[in-house]
Amino acid sequence: MNRQAVAFLTMFSLILMLAVYYVTMPVNEPLIPINEEEPVSGSQLLLDLQTELTSQRNLLSNQYSAILANVQSTSVEKAEAMEQLEYLKHVTNEEAIYSELIRKLGYDQNHIEISKNLMKITILKEGNTIEDASKIIKEILIKSNYQYIPEVSFQST
Repeated sequence: MNRQAVAFLTMFSLILMLAVYYVTMPVNEPLIPINEEEPVSGSQLLLDLQTELTSQRNLLSNQYSAILANVQSTSVEKAEAMEQLEYLKHVTNEEAIYSELIRKLGYDQNHIEISKNLMKITILKEGNTIEDASKIIKEILIKSNYQYIPEVSFQST
């Protein structure tokens, strides 16, 4: 046999052995050791929530903008995309307004996410009480004219 054939057969047998090894390896063994996650501080949690919400909204906005820019999109698709873009702007504005309202109530660190008629409110506060949640829910319901259903959750700092 010549050198190329020997090199080819050697490499092929090595690849074959690795493939058989990985196929027969037990599934429950992680290939890479998993480290325990570090505890997340309250401020970091709010920042993560806001970053995730912003990235989701940017993705949706880009998709709707692409529909508007596409020459092959129908007028119905373009109208729907425009409507969704306006809705995203409206919701983002509403979240800022209600976040400021909650700050005025004395809860400086908060995050609000509006989805359809549900408003998820996350507040950083130690020693939360039912009265705190009741106060926030009441103010949101009054300010929104019962448009949104508030869901309040407290996170410790």
